[in-house]
Amino acid sequence: MELTVANIELNGELNALKSEKSDKASLLEKKLTESNTQLEHAKAAVDAIVEQQGMLKCTMSDMEHIIEDLKGKVSKTETRAECAESKCTLLTDTNLELSEELAFLRGRVESLENSLREANHAKVSTAKDIGVKTKIITDLVRKLALERERLHLQIATLTKKNKMLVKKRAEGINGSIKMSKKGTSNHTEFQSTQKAEEICPDSLPSQTVVEKPSDPIDNDESKNQSADVSTSEDDSIREDIHETVCTIEPSLLNRKYIFMAFLVLLAAAVVFLLHEDGSPA
Repeated sequence: MELTVANIELNGELNALKSEKSDKASLLEKKLTESNTQLEHAKAAVDAIVEQQGMLKCTMSDMEHIIEDLKGKVSKTETRAECAESKCTLLTDTNLELSEELAFLRGRVESLENSLREANHAKVSTAKDIGVKTKIITDLVRKLALERERLHLQIATLTKKNKMLVKKRAEGINGSIKMSKKGTSNHTEFQSTQKAEEICPDSLPSQTVVEKPSDPIDNDESKNQSADVSTSEDDSIREDIHETVCTIEPSLLNRKYIFMAFLVLLAAAVVFLLHEDGSPA
């Protein structure tokens, strides 16, 4: 604007000077041309400045958009930071809880390790005890087997002896029965002779002393004696049978003892296997 005003003034002066002096007119023309060139340069500079201002405005608008974007990002980052802080507080709380649980679990693990050591020691001791007991039981079973064989041999010998005794007893009973039969026959003959003497006393003059006839009481006594002999024979037979039964009973007892020893061995083996299965690897 100032240049245009100066140009107008110069034009006025030029018109005035044309009338006055030609030299001054040429100088003024030079100044006018120079001012025109300066004006053009100034316009170009103004246009450049306007363009720069437009570019600055564009850049400013772009910067404003960028600033708004950055503000949004900052707000987002602030919210994220708040979330991160809350998460950090939660993580610290959970870390404390986990550290407490870890300390508790470490103590529990130590206690479990101690219990495992004790269980292993108990396992070893029980295994040793079971080994000793199994050895003792095997020795007992071996001894029981030897005792069983000895008892079988003894039972066999006793059964043979019992059979021999039964045979001898039967032979003795038969002999005693025969003797009792002979005694009863002699007694009946004696009674018959006494009756004959009572009927015919004159037939025996040389006999000085006459025995009295047998009373029925004597007959009853003889019968009782024969009955006692038969009952004693039955009792002896029963005693022999009882002896054979008593000799057979030890074999049954021996079988019971062997069965009990086998059960004890089986229980010890089951306990050992269960203890090995229950122990941790």
